[in-house]
Amino acid sequence: MDRETKEPRDLAGREHWKRFWAEAGEMDIRLNPRTRNFSDLHKLFVRCLPGTRGKRFMELGCYPGRFLWYFATHFGCRVSGMEYVESCCRATEKNLARENIQSEIINADLFKYDPGSNESWDIIASFGLVEHFVDGELIIQRHLELVKPGGLVIVTVPNLQGLYGKILKKLDPRTYSVHRVISLEQLTGEALACSECEIVEAGYYGRLGFGHTGLREAARGLGKPVDLTTRALLYAMENTAQYLFKPSSCFSPYIALVARKRPAS
Repeated sequence: MDRETKEPRDLAGREHWKRFWAEAGEMDIRLNPRTRNFSDLHKLFVRCLPGTRGKRFMELGCYPGRFLWYFATHFGCRVSGMEYVESCCRATEKNLARENIQSEIINADLFKYDPGSNESWDIIASFGLVEHFVDGELIIQRHLELVKPGGLVIVTVPNLQGLYGKILKKLDPRTYSVHRVISLEQLTGEALACSECEIVEAGYYGRLGFGHTGLREAARGLGKPVDLTTRALLYAMENTAQYLFKPSSCFSPYIALVARKRPAS
């Protein structure tokens, strides 16, 4: 039976995601841990998630299945995902089946889902979910409710405080409007407000990159010559910047947190 949980206000909503993912089209779900912007996060997960083979991993907001593929392939986890848009559930199942990844994809509202008294996971994760809700403490608490005592919670959010937020707000105000701008201090504060939460590691991750700013999409709409020139310039800037800038609130694309659920005393 579904349960009722106090819900934070959702800035995006189901209809937004139906439209957004329909516009995005089909995606490759294989995630290369050596890519420039993801390698810092990969190293974080390697440090904080030892002995994961066979562990139960659940991603909240899992479409298109990229992180489920990654944690099954690189960490040997048994993977599950949750989505509240049914078409996204079915598409995620197909994407993972194509890659021979066994999975369970649950079509449910996170705040109404009842896993049953004996059902919990070793790792609960979300990658770009918390920032779509006004009250971060409530949604992090929901992560903790679904993970076993002693289990791990992973949360990543886009870093929209500095350069990326300014570009996204200018080029794609519709997408910007469904995001809450969160700092590292805010994210850790919301996590620590949950009494069962103990932070393992948190910080800014990744180097300068323009993947989620709307710049590439804007250039594509201006014709092939502008698109090719912009792509070359951005690639050169990203490559140079990885040697010039350390992870920071201004230039890192991600904020991430790994936390442990304290065992009951």
